[in-house]
Amino acid sequence: LKSPAYHIFIDTEIIAEAPTEFFRAGIGDTLAKYYEVEFSARGREKTFKDEMGISISRMCNSPMIEAAPKALNDCKNNTVSEKFESVVLIILVSTGMVSMLINPEFNGAVAHALFYGLTNIEGFEEKFLHGDVIGYTTAVQLMLDGKTDEAVKIGKLIADMGVETTLSARGINVDYETLEPVLESTLKDPDMDVLPYEVTKEMIFDAIIKMEEMFGGKK
Repeated sequence: LKSPAYHIFIDTEIIAEAPTEFFRAGIGDTLAKYYEVEFSARGREKTFKDEMGISISRMCNSPMIEAAPKALNDCKNNTVSEKFESVVLIILVSTGMVSMLINPEFNGAVAHALFYGLTNIEGFEEKFLHGDVIGYTTAVQLMLDGKTDEAVKIGKLIADMGVETTLSARGINVDYETLEPVLESTLKDPDMDVLPYEVTKEMIFDAIIKMEEMFGGKK
């Protein structure tokens, strides 16, 4: 951490030939970056570095959403295309720059906290890739924040990529009693320490239910 790396080698041919689900998970994890830093930093005093980080995080939003479907299809065909390379760079370079520039307190929010809460369900982390779940929990965070249109956009994107858009589609009972330990753990996660307003277990549960209703328990 005392100095930056001298070189970064990104072999896109190796990435294109690797299992496609790992590339897909990289896309899902990256989708959270803009939404989480914007949410956590909202209304806070921000330094020049913070503003730079937030600006770069926008590369993880519209450009990623536009390029991801073709890039994933190219990955399935082991093809290194311009769209594929762009998404690789967004996943590895843009997110890395954001994480290093932004105040660590602004580097996560509900999306990652809920993922770690869900790992309290036995076998969850072994069955589902981190990035796939983050795509879903990003949509949940957007629902919680009242950004329904954005939540639906992310939900449709991950559905098109073959990722579950609800918990019921993952075989999880979506009732408050089952999810209360998950919700309790989510609230205790460090990523929840700096948010623009108080978030409760009920608010998170309500956002989960809205995703269930919006996407009908299907991919």
